[in-house]
Order: sequence, then structure tokens, then C-alpha cells
Amino acid sequence: MRILQLLFLFLSISISLKSQVSFEATTDAKQVLTGSTFQVQFTLHNAEGGSFTAPDFGGLQIVQGPSQSMQTSIINGSVSSSLSYVYELTSTRLGTFTIGSATIRAGRNILKTKPIQIEFLKSSNIKADSKQFFIKATLDTTTAYVGQQITLSYKLYTQVSIQNIEVVTGSSFDDFYKVEAENDKNGVLREIINGQQYTTKVLGKIFLFPLKAGHLTISPIVYRVSIGEDDPWGFNMSSIFRQQMETVLSNELSLKVLPLPKPIPQQFSGAVGQYKIDFKGINQQYNLSDAINISMYLEGDGNLNQIKPNIFNQDTSFEFTESRVSDIQKAAPTQKLIQSRYYDYLLTPKKPGAYTLKPEFIFFNPYTGIYESVRDSFNVQINSQIVKNEQARNINEIRDIYIKESMITSDGLLWNKWFIWVFLSLPVLLGLIFKTLDIDSIKKIWNQNKSTHNNLSHKTDSQGISNIYDLELLFIRIINTKLNTHHQNLQEIKQYLALESDINLKLPITNLMQEFDFLKYTGTHNLHALQEFKQKLDLIIGRD
Repeated sequence: MRILQLLFLFLSISISLKSQVSFEATTDAKQVLTGSTFQVQFTLHNAEGGSFTAPDFGGLQIVQGPSQSMQTSIINGSVSSSLSYVYELTSTRLGTFTIGSATIRAGRNILKTKPIQIEFLKSSNIKADSKQFFIKATLDTTTAYVGQQITLSYKLYTQVSIQNIEVVTGSSFDDFYKVEAENDKNGVLREIINGQQYTTKVLGKIFLFPLKAGHLTISPIVYRVSIGEDDPWGFNMSSIFRQQMETVLSNELSLKVLPLPKPIPQQFSGAVGQYKIDFKGINQQYNLSDAINISMYLEGDGNLNQIKPNIFNQDTSFEFTESRVSDIQKAAPTQKLIQSRYYDYLLTPKKPGAYTLKPEFIFFNPYTGIYESVRDSFNVQINSQIVKNEQARNINEIRDIYIKESMITSDGLLWNKWFIWVFLSLPVLLGLIFKTLDIDSIKKIWNQNKSTHNNLSHKTDSQGISNIYDLELLFIRIINTKLNTHHQNLQEIKQYLALESDINLKLPITNLMQEFDFLKYTGTHNLHALQEFKQKLDLIIGRD
């Protein structure tokens, strides 16, 4: 009988629990001030739950969570249990927000909470000097042009002991290109604000470049601050048992961004700011097969990632290749972001003649409100390769004539000269020497010398590149071997490749020719660089 009573008791408890299973959402507030936080709790009652899925928070930011807790209680024989998921939320925007339904699995059932609405109201304006701590966002200007550098700073002002501070929700910078500044090394300072002393610290600094014109808004950042009390035992250590967590918002900022004035110059590079520009000098004489390298150094406070300098007007006498750029270098830390980089341009002449190259860099100076330019000019003479070869042939002919004429002396014939008789007697002397020597030994020595000469020749061909001109001759010889052609210079090879339809054959050689031009005309003539390029040539003809 006692056993039956116990079974009936457990059965009634089970039925009671089953009838009380629920899943609900609750909050600790219905109305919240902007920047303040509230808690929302999703609780499963009297069931074992799993596979919890958080709801759509409708644009609210999660400050913390989810944290999980479980409770079980027995009151007057009635057993109850709960499983809770807790979030801490906030918003920097005004309005009514809807928190959607959360779901959880309880046994074979999927349970859902009802949506909840929360309203965020505007906080009352409180003067800064009445607060114990606050965070102020500032811009170094309120009006700027598109692409102009502006500085955004966040500074903490406090009269209490701050143990820790962290960003909960950052601002959106979709309308800006941003660069994070290095951490401020100035430490904390004391400042007087409206007659009250504050300890201040710059929390962060960001360099911004507006991407579009109009009235742009920088939304507040939400910080979580840990406030501690002074150590009651006098060890100058904050008590970990008396810390208070609070959230604080920075102020909202607005910026008026102006479009660049029109008309915009045709060669405008997109650079906005103040710049230092320097063009590197070039030679005055070039062959038709040469490429001319012009290097430009650019330093300034603009956004170098958005700049594409077009420093030359299109000229039918030259073929221009797209500029090669170096990595961006940052200058020593200043109040502004100063960066620099090099731009290299390759110009290939199409016909001989005398030319004046006039590179020009155009930028917009936001401080003067006008477009400014930096110009330079270089006079170059482009010589035809054919003319040069013809001149070399004429010089050789003149040299041959000079040698022939030098054989005639003022004494008439040369039979009276002693060295003529020595020359005529050489065959007789050589005959006597060969007669006395072993012919087989002579052949052996000859073969050894020939083998040594061949080895040295191969070594010179593979390792004896000591200057850029030897490398150019080797380059031409290897390409002729690869193409089965007889070109005299690189310009002829370029013209031949322009008509070549086999892209697999054309592309590797074209890339190597561009690399060689860059190597030759940037002054990179060290032995290591030459040998590296030589190894790439070996790959073309299948050498190891």
C-alpha cells in the first residue's frame, strides 16, 4: 500500500510539472535612456532545454551575454525549475525597438517567446562640469573637402578612479577611409574644465578621409567603464570588491564635406592635401631599344592609397607603361599622418629624335582652395640603333685602312727590317721543334687545352655576367635561340613579339623584357640582381 502511495505522489508531481512548462522573455525596463543598458532574460520553466537560438535584437547592441543560470526549488512538495539566458543591451539611437522571438527545444517540442518592445528616450542635457567622468569626441575641423585628412580624437575626463575602460560598440565609418593612429604616449594630464579639475587621457585617435560630399555624421561610441574606490587599507591599490560597472557614450559629431571645385584639371591625380614632390634626373642619350625610367618621390598628408598619378600627357612618340609603386612609408609621428612612396614610370620611344619630357603632378590644396602643380622637364636624344651600327661599321673600316697604311714606311719596302727575317724563319724553327717532340704527347696536350677552354667558356657563359651590358647581349642571344630568329637588339624582338599570336610563348618573354628594362634603368646593377635575372634566362632554355 505504501509503494502505491509513493507512485501516486510522483505521478501527480510529474503531471503538475508538465502542465507548467513555459518559455518566456522578460526585461527589467520598458523605457531606457540612450546610452544606458537594460537586461532581457529568456527563461524556460520546468523542463530540460537545449538548442537555444537567440532572437533578432532589432538593431540593439549587445553589451554582454548571453550568461546562463539554472535554478531548482521545492516548496511544500511542489518542485519547480528554470533555465535562463540573460543579455545586456543598449542603443545610441532614439526610438522603439522590437526584440524578436527566441526558440528552445524542450523534449520533442520547440518553444518560442513572444516579441518584446523597448523604447529609447533622449537623455537630458547635463553639463560636463556636473559629471564625474565623461568621454568627449572632437574633430580638428568642422568643414573639409572630399579626400582631405581630418583627425578624430576620443578623450576621457574623470574625477574618479577608473580601473578599466573598453569599447562596447564602435562607430560606423562607411563614408570615410580611416587609418588608426598609434597609441598616445603622453599618458595622463590634468585639465581645468569650467573651474573643475579633471584627469584626462586620450583613448584613441583616427585619421579620416571623407569619401563623399555632404553633411556626414559620426555616431557615438559606447564604452564600458569599471569604477573603483581607493584602497581602504592604504596600500594605494584599488579594491577589487568595490568596483562599479557603468556605460558611457561619447558625443555625436557632424562634418560638412565640400566637393572639389570645378573645372577639375585633366591630369588631376586625385591627391588632396599638401605634398612634397621630387623627380629623379635621367640620362640625355638613349637608343631606340632603350626604356626610359622616370622616378617620382611623393610625400604628404593625403590618402596615398587613393592616388593614381598621371604625370604625362599622351604622346604618340612614346609608349607608357603603368607606374610601379613602392610600399607606403610612414613619417615620424606628428599631429597629422604623413606618408611617402615612390612611383616609377617606363617610357619606350617609338622613333628617334630630340624630345623634351615634361612630367607634371597636379593636386588640390584644401588649405588654399586651389589646384596646384609641380613640373619638371628633361631633354633626351633618342638615337636609332641602325645608325649606331652603321657608324660602328664605318669606324672598323677606317681602322682597317689605318692598319694597312701603317705597313708602308718612309724607307720604302720592309725587306731591310730585321723582324721580317725573323717572321720568315719561323716555319723552319717550328719544323725542327715538331721533329724532336713526341707527336702523341703534343696531341694529348692539345686535347687537354681544348677541354679546359670549353669548360671555361661554359663557366663564363653561365656565371661570368659582371655588368648589365653583358647580360643584355646574353638576353638577346637566348631569346634568338628560343625563337629561332636573328634579331640584333631588344627593340627588334619587341616588334617581333607584337605580331606573335602564341600567348604561351609571348607572355613569359614579354614579362622578362619589362623586368630587364626596370633592372637596367633604375640603376639596379648589383651582381646579385644580375645573377637572379640570369637564372630566369636559364629557365627559358631549360638549363639547370
